[in-house]
Amino acid sequence: MAGIGSFVAEARRQRGWTQEGLAARLGVSAQAVSKWETEQSMPDVGMLRPLAEALDCTVDELLQGDPAVLKRTPGALVGSRAASSAHVTTKVVVRVEDPQKETPTVITVPIGLVRFGAQIWDRIPGLAEASEIDMEALMDHIARGLVGEVMRVETGESGVVVISLE
Repeated sequence: MAGIGSFVAEARRQRGWTQEGLAARLGVSAQAVSKWETEQSMPDVGMLRPLAEALDCTVDELLQGDPAVLKRTPGALVGSRAASSAHVTTKVVVRVEDPQKETPTVITVPIGLVRFGAQIWDRIPGLAEASEIDMEALMDHIARGLVGEVMRVETGESGVVVISLE
């Protein structure tokens, strides 16, 4: 069975991240990530949950270091990786293109607010039924550090809502 270090390294590589990119997502140094991967040290207990979330696994799976968990990771997603793998998605840009208006309406939302909204999405009347906007997929794109257009939803009046990550 593989150890936590090789598990972290393989999961990071599958996402196209460098050690610096993973470190930036977690708020640690690239040297810390390097030491985890070479098993010179272990992540701090307080870092286990954020690390597991970044790698799309549970804390138990992370600690077991089972590479079979990595095979369940979804394939290619819409959007593209940031030009710099140290980039951390910080905002969601929603652009509403209305054919009756000359310029689109643009709303910029901080990631923290999007994460909060995702937690209460199903409790807001009308939104839970809005299957056109896949909050789970949006949060997955954010966690993977994708940037660019990730979702396009047609409105009933021939308008378009475009959701992008920056």
